[in-house]
Amino acid sequence: MSFNKALDEEMLIPFDSILNLQKNQFTTLHMTGSHWWYENRYSAKFRKFKPVTDSKHIPSLEKEEIINSYDNTLVYLDFFINQVIESVKKTNNNSLVVYVSDHGELLGENGKWLHAQEDEASKNPAMILWYSDEFKTAYPEIVAALKENQFKFFSTDFFYHSILDLYKVQNFDYQKEKSVFSLKNED
Repeated sequence: MSFNKALDEEMLIPFDSILNLQKNQFTTLHMTGSHWWYENRYSAKFRKFKPVTDSKHIPSLEKEEIINSYDNTLVYLDFFINQVIESVKKTNNNSLVVYVSDHGELLGENGKWLHAQEDEASKNPAMILWYSDEFKTAYPEIVAALKENQFKFFSTDFFYHSILDLYKVQNFDYQKEKSVFSLKNED
C-alpha cells in the first residue's frame, strides 16, 4: 500500500463485510497511517493545514510544511478511526476498538525527523480505546480497570498481554500486570 498510494480507507468496505461473522471475533486492520511520505497518506479533502510538502527530500522543506502534512495525516486518521467505530456500533455487540500507533514521530525535535531515531519526543505513541455500551454493561470490571489505568504508563507491548487477558487465555505465558484490562500493580 505504501508505494501505490492506496489509502487506508480502502480497508473499510471489506472490514464492514466481515463484521458479525462469528462470536468472539478478533479483527485487525494494519494501516499505513502517518508514515513518510505524508502526502501519499490522505486525499485532498483532508488537506486542512497548509502549506504542505512538495518533495520527499526533507532538507529542502520548511519545518511548517512537514508538520502541516503530518497533521493532515492525523485529520485523516481521525476520520478513519471514526468510520471503524461507526461500523462497529451498528453491530450492537459487546465491542471494543483499540488503535495503537506502532511508534511516535519526530517533527524536528532536537534536529531529528520521522521515526528511525531515538528521542524522548517519540516515546509516547498514540493509543485510543473505545468500547460499546453493550461492552460496558457486560464487563463493568474491565471498564473500571481501563478508567483506573488511563493515566498510567504502559509500553506498546501492552497490546499482546491485554488481548490475552481480555480473552482469558489459559495455559499461555503472559503478564497480566501489563494488561490495560486489569488493575496494574504499582511498585
